[in-house]
Amino acid sequence: MFGGARIAADDWLCNTDKPVTGVTWWGAFVDWSKPLPPRLPEAFNFTIWTDVPAGSVNPFSHPGEVVWQASCADYEWDFVGWSVDPRSSSQPGPNPPRAVFKFTCELPVGGWFQQSSGANVQWVSVAAVYSVTPPEREWCWLTRPRDPGSPAPDDAVVIYDPTAPTVGSQYVAGEPIWWPTPMESWDLAFELHTQAPTEACCLKDSSCVDMDPRECLLQGGLPMGPGTSCAATVCMYHKWHQPPTARPTIPGLFYGWDEQSGYLGVQYVADDFRCYDDRPISDIHWWGSYLGWAGEQPPPVAPLGFHIGLWTDVGPSSVNPFSHPGELIREWFVLRSELGERMVGFDMISGGGGVESCFQYDFAIPQAEWFWQPDNQRVYWISVAALYRPPCNGDFDHDGDVDGDDQRFFMQCLMPPSPPQCWLADMNGDGRVDPQDVPIFQCQLQAGWPDPACCVFVQIPNPHPWGWQTRLPSWNDDAVRVFDPLPPRLFRLPYVSGEPIWWPDPQHSWDMAFVLTTPLPPRPICRGDLNCDNWVTLGDINPFVLRLSNAPGYFAKYPYCPDANGDINGNGAVGFDDINPFVQLLVNSPLPCPTDEN
Repeated sequence: MFGGARIAADDWLCNTDKPVTGVTWWGAFVDWSKPLPPRLPEAFNFTIWTDVPAGSVNPFSHPGEVVWQASCADYEWDFVGWSVDPRSSSQPGPNPPRAVFKFTCELPVGGWFQQSSGANVQWVSVAAVYSVTPPEREWCWLTRPRDPGSPAPDDAVVIYDPTAPTVGSQYVAGEPIWWPTPMESWDLAFELHTQAPTEACCLKDSSCVDMDPRECLLQGGLPMGPGTSCAATVCMYHKWHQPPTARPTIPGLFYGWDEQSGYLGVQYVADDFRCYDDRPISDIHWWGSYLGWAGEQPPPVAPLGFHIGLWTDVGPSSVNPFSHPGELIREWFVLRSELGERMVGFDMISGGGGVESCFQYDFAIPQAEWFWQPDNQRVYWISVAALYRPPCNGDFDHDGDVDGDDQRFFMQCLMPPSPPQCWLADMNGDGRVDPQDVPIFQCQLQAGWPDPACCVFVQIPNPHPWGWQTRLPSWNDDAVRVFDPLPPRLFRLPYVSGEPIWWPDPQHSWDMAFVLTTPLPPRPICRGDLNCDNWVTLGDINPFVLRLSNAPGYFAKYPYCPDANGDINGNGAVGFDDINPFVQLLVNSPLPCPTDEN
């Protein structure tokens, strides 16, 4: 019994990184033989421990430290037969059989135990929970003779201290379960479940595979959401591909942390990407966590929406030690409820101490607002920042000015029925659009732009602030924390100050987790266009040399160039035999690349 005189635990061999998603166990009640149980436990406590093997100072293996714990009150039970305690046969008096019950609990997704890969021995304890008086007939976990062929190495164990463990608790005292001699071991009756609900996974090459969403991300794919399947999914093409990365030492967890990014906070975060062609950005996907939060659903205080911004690039120079965003040139405000927020995995809390739930967000940009870059080969920055209240931004049409067009929209929001996006007209952030918002809007209308000086920003206490998921470096420069301007304003307030994101030292860069997609397929193969500017010119010589001499370096610098562009002779591989045909192409350069219409 949890918190009683003793609890029991048994070991098992964990040889997969699939999560523990449920438990089945068998038990009985003291001196109870009826098929209907007596007073049932209010819940069962499941605890998973590390293993302490037997050694010179430790005569038997036993649990070590508690690494996971869950409680189940909505378990199912079923009568499955009777058992006889063999120890009772050597005692005087009757030995009636005990009724045996099978118990089952499926855990919520947020409560799954994520195992490490490899062969690891773990221990599990199952204990009945009674919050009031102890029962007349106490629940007992059913034992079973140890199977000599079991991969789990040792006897089950009775634990005397602690009997009400929590995560981080250490085993203190106990003893192995045997009868009638120490040479005859006993185990406990239980099964651990695992499941992997599948959904459509769009891979980088726009192909689709039905798989577990966490595995999809770890393979570099884009999960399309619960209930989706490849049979009914058309995958977009990836214009920029930078999803979360796997944690090297603990497979199954994402590698990174949640870097706080708030539109009205102390900082927001931006990362750079490169446009390799003129296809539009139609969808933006990103990942984030809530500080210290491991629930399947977001915490009670969660963002109202998000601000997504696209910025110009300022490269490093003699007066600028690192690249960073320049001017905000496009922005979107979108409600969190429109982003399909869902938990897709876990990341490790910085410095250890547990895991945090990682959520995915999908923004389908309205077609009229797709971002068509003016040319290719241009570097941009994207920022994603949480909004815990409306942004106090009177530039409703996103042209950088507050003018008559914005005034007409604001007046419509004051008079029902309100048009869509009127949540943005709540200038004072009190949850409604009313005359109290008029002075703030009038102030920005007179200024001619959404001047933050017209606003009053009140920080909302938040124990679990949202953060954008970091990831191992993908391309070019570090992601950047931006400290000024706060808040950003379209075309008006360029970057002033910030710092690159690195850990544990400046030589170890970090990027942010996001994917940009487009509905249009990539251009056809263009042999000789090694820098993917859609022309074959002398500018392709250095990239061609890099591809021949340092293929990983080439792919890192030009991640979206088809490798077939370097296969000049068309034999299926890029090699030194492509040099002469490449030179022949350059003789006639510049040559335009073919288009879909050619």
